[in-house]
Amino acid sequence: MRYIKENYPEIYCIADICLCEYTSSGHCGLVRNGEILNDETLPLLSEMALSVVRAGADMVAPSDMMDGRVAAIRKALDLEGYKNTPIMAYSAKFASAYYGPFRDAACSAPCFGDRKSYQMDFANGKEALMEIETDIEEGADIVMVKPALAYLDVLKKAFETYNIPFAVYNVSGEYSMVKAAAMQGWIDEKRIVTENQCVPSMQMLRLVSSGTEAVMSAVRVARGYTKREKIIKFIGCYHGHSDGLLMKAGSGVLTEAIPDSAGIPKDYAKFTLLANYNDENSVKKIMEQYGDDIACIVVEPVAANMGVVPPKPDFLKFLRNITKQYGSLLIFDLVITGFRLALGGAQEYYGIEPDLSTFGKIVGGGMPLAVYGGRKDVMSCVAPVGTVYQAGTLSGNPVAVTAGIETLKILIENPQIYSEIDKRAAVLEKAYKTVGLQTKRVGSLLSAFFTNKQIVNYNDVS
Repeated sequence: MRYIKENYPEIYCIADICLCEYTSSGHCGLVRNGEILNDETLPLLSEMALSVVRAGADMVAPSDMMDGRVAAIRKALDLEGYKNTPIMAYSAKFASAYYGPFRDAACSAPCFGDRKSYQMDFANGKEALMEIETDIEEGADIVMVKPALAYLDVLKKAFETYNIPFAVYNVSGEYSMVKAAAMQGWIDEKRIVTENQCVPSMQMLRLVSSGTEAVMSAVRVARGYTKREKIIKFIGCYHGHSDGLLMKAGSGVLTEAIPDSAGIPKDYAKFTLLANYNDENSVKKIMEQYGDDIACIVVEPVAANMGVVPPKPDFLKFLRNITKQYGSLLIFDLVITGFRLALGGAQEYYGIEPDLSTFGKIVGGGMPLAVYGGRKDVMSCVAPVGTVYQAGTLSGNPVAVTAGIETLKILIENPQIYSEIDKRAAVLEKAYKTVGLQTKRVGSLLSAFFTNKQIVNYNDVS
């Protein structure tokens, strides 16, 4: 622990507190004449917690399930001046057969009896809630339910009852079931482990305050990760008002860009190359000429800032493939389509996974909040872990985050919302068509165009 904190101070360390690893019996407390000595164990757990905190642990996590251990550890830490060191209590830790694979691998099963006298009875959900409440009263800052999948009812009830952060622990048996089924070809492992996420591709994220800031930051990360300077955007797609993205097509060659606002130095334009939306050849030409210098392609999966212009079949797939071919990143700007087309945004709707995604104020329920994120290896470039700087005083402010959480709860608990708004958009689309207007609709996104010309990109719109 001391070595980690001295050499990698940015790593947040949580130390498990339990005696099972140090007792000849394999039990989590002291044993005398076959009896677990609860009260006699507490001073040892407290001293163990103090030792790891002195070595640099940022948080302690008592997993032993001895009664009173949270209060004992909290008192010991406070007396030594560690009042701000949080405790994550294994509060509802069930005596479960799901631990089997780990116990076999680590030879950690008790040498006599079992742990049912101090771990939770898996059939008694009410006792689990009592244990959670007791640990909170004793000073726990985070409480845990373990295992996770089999006790979601306990987790839900506790989460609705107590205003405190909760953790869940997917144990070895749960992991082994997924791995074994995947090895037999019965399930798609990647989809199984990510399907409970709204946006599976977002392995790591950063909260900011606006869509402009999100896209600007995502582009910076792409440049930092690839060590390249140029980017490709599409004419007619809007990605906020940052200098490098507020560009329009020049009068010369296709890729020429000029600032679209006063106050932007012309030199900014040389780093932003412009392609036509839905035009694979325009992208190919740029990549053939500048491919080794392209950090990313940023795109609205459904162009929605020039009216709604859907992507052609396989256009997004083409972008995914060509960015991989040249080692560039693909950024989906989901400021409009995020949580609008589907809970996972356009990437769920079309089944295309980008490297980075950006979401706008919808993630804050309309409040000033936005998100950028994606692959962990890419997002690890962001400070303090990496060297790509980004910060904001109001980034992730609790009012907006709370509003966003409540919005997500509504969408998750009421999936019919999407079919309902799609149906309403279809009714409006039909009305437009009856008066001779051309329409473009993707889900609940809808635009009417006063032309008979087929709309596929900005040139058609303009």
